[in-house]
Amino acid sequence: ISSPSPTPAGSDSQSSEKFDLDKYLNLVGKYESENSYTNDNKVGFLGKYQFGAQALETFGYLKSGTSKGNDKAVYDDKNWTGRDGIKSAKDFLNNSSIQEGLAKDYTMSNLSQLKRNGIITDDMSGDEISARLYAAHHGGVGGAKNLFVKGVDTRDNYFNNASVKTSADKMRLAYAGISPRSSPSAGAQTPTIPGSQIA
Repeated sequence: ISSPSPTPAGSDSQSSEKFDLDKYLNLVGKYESENSYTNDNKVGFLGKYQFGAQALETFGYLKSGTSKGNDKAVYDDKNWTGRDGIKSAKDFLNNSSIQEGLAKDYTMSNLSQLKRNGIITDDMSGDEISARLYAAHHGGVGGAKNLFVKGVDTRDNYFNNASVKTSADKMRLAYAGISPRSSPSAGAQTPTIPGSQIA
């Protein structure tokens, strides 16, 4: 997960009324880890929602600067701040309430930033909002902006055939109740974004 800048959750006017946060997070948990709070993908992404070092640093769980160029910073206990009693990857994996709280804060932060950048607008459906949020979940707000504004996709660093676009397409279908393939890395069979290309 790429990291947003923290922003207050607050209300997000009309678009959030059509968007069901709990429904979205249930789908994210399913696709990221099969809803396993103790999931560790061994390359630095942890828990039900597969939070990485950048997101954990942004929200105060890892020390400042420790995530830069180091996805595996989560595995060194010295990098953890102790916020909310979380002093290690093991502590994080064993605390479902911290993971759920962070998932909501992270998603609302991304929602606020995507709205500020015009990537999410008040007239969008819940499935389109969820697609754009999941793009940011995997590629950060910058990755979502590249995809939806510039038409440039970003490949996943670790999983073949996975990209910001395949994540967005998969979530769009799932949120709308259409069954996509089970893995974010597998890609989804949906219309392509006009002019999109792989970076």
